[in-house]
Amino acid sequence: MEPMEINAGRFHLRPLRQDGRVDDAPALTIAHGRGVYPEYFEDAAADWENDRVYRWAVAEQTNIELLAEVAVTPVGDDAAEVAICVAGDPERVVEVGDPAQEPVTVADAADAAKQAVGRWIEGHLGRVAVAPRPFPGHQGQPRPVDER
Repeated sequence: MEPMEINAGRFHLRPLRQDGRVDDAPALTIAHGRGVYPEYFEDAAADWENDRVYRWAVAEQTNIELLAEVAVTPVGDDAAEVAICVAGDPERVVEVGDPAQEPVTVADAADAAKQAVGRWIEGHLGRVAVAPRPFPGHQGQPRPVDER
């Protein structure tokens, strides 16, 4: 499947980017608590293409800044795990390009993304959204895939 955007009202979910115009790596470093490995963006695109994991950057409609990352991982035949990592303090007020807009926080972005992705999972994938499982027997430790 090709990466797609999702409208989440005041926020939008867009494919992760690292190019001459947008670099999500610094915000992802904050969201993950460590730097992302150099091939992270290529792997994210390959995961979309092979229907392994669908990742989005969550941004406010008037600002391209990544506020959170959403990852949807199909599980079994009928479920999909949803994991959201916020970039920094969830209570941080987001700077917007339009001063007439009501203030919103990073937590508002994450909540809107969770609801929009839940609808996408149900409508587009025909699955049920579920919370991510801890890595079996190693709760709180990095998963092997995270050690790249």
